[in-house]
Amino acid sequence: MEVRLNDVIDAIEQMQDNEEAWYDPRRQQIVFDHPDDAEMERFIRLPDKYDRNDYHNMKLFIAGLDDEGEKDWLYNAITGQGAFRRFRAACDKFHILNDWYDFEDACHRDLAIDWCEAHGIVYRLDRDNDDEDEEDDDVSDFLQEDYSEPVQEPEEEPAPFVPFHIVALQEKNLENALVLYDDYRHEVLHLPSDLQAAEEDLYHVLSAGEHAYAVSDHGRLIGLAIVENTADALVLHDLYVIKDMRRNGVGHLLVSQVKQLAKEADKPCLLYVPAISSASASFFLHEGWQLTKRVEMYLE
Repeated sequence: MEVRLNDVIDAIEQMQDNEEAWYDPRRQQIVFDHPDDAEMERFIRLPDKYDRNDYHNMKLFIAGLDDEGEKDWLYNAITGQGAFRRFRAACDKFHILNDWYDFEDACHRDLAIDWCEAHGIVYRLDRDNDDEDEEDDDVSDFLQEDYSEPVQEPEEEPAPFVPFHIVALQEKNLENALVLYDDYRHEVLHLPSDLQAAEEDLYHVLSAGEHAYAVSDHGRLIGLAIVENTADALVLHDLYVIKDMRRNGVGHLLVSQVKQLAKEADKPCLLYVPAISSASASFFLHEGWQLTKRVEMYLE
């Protein structure tokens, strides 16, 4: 599944009272007509006006201001009916209206990215004018022959940078993680490639109440960690990053997530992975883990 991020943002911003938009995975398109009941299961609802929560975004914007006088004025402006109109007028009064628009755009962008990643949808960061392929009319015949100043092409605006995101794996976005987990099973556990077996394993992980996290690169999952929350500790027993994304901070991001979970649970964090190389051991030592003495025995 794939979508242009700008299409998601535009749909979110257009949403008014009682309006809905849906993503059709089969056609990979956003539609505004309510799907037929017989096909409803395949469609994914986009965030609506209430998910967008413009009022909450205004409060967040006000809270981030440094000037206490501006804060008081704006908090008073958003009380009662006509809050949105008064808020924009107050922002204009203090010459921070463009700051608000930038903040609002960022909120809508974050909401769109969160929606894509929650549903396992890869998103493209195309620029708004990517679809405008037609060239301007050639007017060179009308120019004087001795006019030789070169016409400078406008520099292309780079696509905005979106950092890696941590995504909690759930049933609704699990399908997007199957190839990643299958690669892990094949490379680390030396099991044959089998997407169905990977799906069964991941469903078992979730049904057992374990935490599963992935790192998203524009919706493409590039690393995963699986953590068991035992009575005494948080145990990291699966950690994997795809080959072409190693040494890019992906593993550190996953380990930081595990450390944060352990801190919130007020438990020690243990590492127990089925196979570990010397390079992996160095990585974990660098991340703060320490070796412990342990005797492991098994009976065939």
